[in-house]
Amino acid sequence: MKLMDILSLPLRFLLSNDRVDALGLTSVQEERMRICARYAKEPVLDIGCGEGNLFIRRKGLNGQGLDIFPYRGVDICASSYYLPFKNGVFHTITFIGSLNYHENPGLALKEAKGVLNWEGRLLITNTNSLWSRIRHAFAWWKPEQYMIKKGMRYGFSNSEIIALLTSNGFIICKVVRYFLGISSLYVASPYAEGCNTKS
Repeated sequence: MKLMDILSLPLRFLLSNDRVDALGLTSVQEERMRICARYAKEPVLDIGCGEGNLFIRRKGLNGQGLDIFPYRGVDICASSYYLPFKNGVFHTITFIGSLNYHENPGLALKEAKGVLNWEGRLLITNTNSLWSRIRHAFAWWKPEQYMIKKGMRYGFSNSEIIALLTSNGFIICKVVRYFLGISSLYVASPYAEGCNTKS
């Protein structure tokens, strides 16, 4: 991590990702994508990819971005509760800052489990609920974030994520803290083989 990224943490946390990128700093969004790219193996399904399908596009990955909203650049507009894929087709499924937007995160995880292959991995990024609440409260660049939508959470606690994963048949392979410990990446798999693969 660059020294300027550490010193500018409040700016990086409170300004829009585009503005932070324009200042030459590492945005929250970019830091999430970088950490996920270390553990992603292709093909990748990015659930809740958002506008521009950024993870797949920016990291040059073979995969598809799925979102329930028809944002520009989304490969598949569909619900994560009913994934339109055959079983076992993806090696990595990501929820990059998106699991907390699900009214029923357990159902989304069950669906994800079904389309992972036998060495497959699930990657979830999560900002703890206090810091997430602060970021959403100050998201002046995105006014709809001032209000919490039905079913949306401001993030999960570590114990909530672990309970969600284990109750839906996942083994937790690794938890990696980033963004000076405010956020975490959870690497999980339904199979021991997914935890045993390198990286």
